[in-house]
Amino acid sequence: LNPANGRPMSATIAFNLTYANETPRLAQQVTNELVTLYLSENARERQGQAAAATKFLGEEADRLANRIYELEGALAEFKQKNAGRLPQQLVANQESLMVAQRDINDIDRRLEALRERRTFLETEMTAALARGPVTQQMVDANAVRLGELKAQAARLASTRGSKHPEVLRLQDEIATLEKSGGRLQPVNLTNRGATATPAYGFDPLTMQLRTQLNDNQVETTALQNQRRTLLATLTQVQQRVADAPEVERDYLALTRDYDNAQQKYNETRNKQLAAELSQQLEVESKSERFSLIEPPQTPTNAEWPNKP
Repeated sequence: LNPANGRPMSATIAFNLTYANETPRLAQQVTNELVTLYLSENARERQGQAAAATKFLGEEADRLANRIYELEGALAEFKQKNAGRLPQQLVANQESLMVAQRDINDIDRRLEALRERRTFLETEMTAALARGPVTQQMVDANAVRLGELKAQAARLASTRGSKHPEVLRLQDEIATLEKSGGRLQPVNLTNRGATATPAYGFDPLTMQLRTQLNDNQVETTALQNQRRTLLATLTQVQQRVADAPEVERDYLALTRDYDNAQQKYNETRNKQLAAELSQQLEVESKSERFSLIEPPQTPTNAEWPNKP
């Protein structure tokens, strides 16, 4: 530190080199040779130190680069093994839980509505079956009803269009009657060998109820399968969320090691570049080194004895 202002200042190391001999010329020559040896050795030593530092830092940088490569592989393997459970996927998993639970609740409401509808249809079916088989009069009434529905649908379509909801409803009813009417086959009922009056299957209402019950069962089965799939997904995502803290701890440990190795590698590379520059400066004799302030002169006076 500068004693005047307390600021850092560069220090200069200097010393005197002397050699005593009875012959002035020999004293000067030996001293000059010693100076040359000092300067040469200093330059050689500094170049050797710079080269050694460059080599060491290069080897250390290579070692850290290999370590980074190993950690990158470990991170990739960890991500593959814990796909879906990584910290950055936690928000997506939580959103998936909400969606799955919402869909399950919606399916439960639809299943409950189907159960209520099925109870109603079964009650209607029981009542329809209690009325017995269809007679010829019922078949004729069915044909009359079919004609009336067709005429009504045609009139309504001409005024309101074929896509009107009421027209579509009439067309559905017509299709149901036509479908059930085609299945009305006469059946001979016998009693003790006597032939009874022919009957014609079940009435259109019964057939319609049977169709609706079948559709109800198909839709119920599909929703139940969908619910089982959602439950499996929900369980899987819940397990991912439960495993998230442990996975996050291991993941953070790996990323911390990777970041530390990357930081050390960058620092070592910077030092290596500085060492290579220093080595080049040493080779070109442009760095800090010993320098000769005053070359040795041939002495004109004896150092001793002090004759006076």
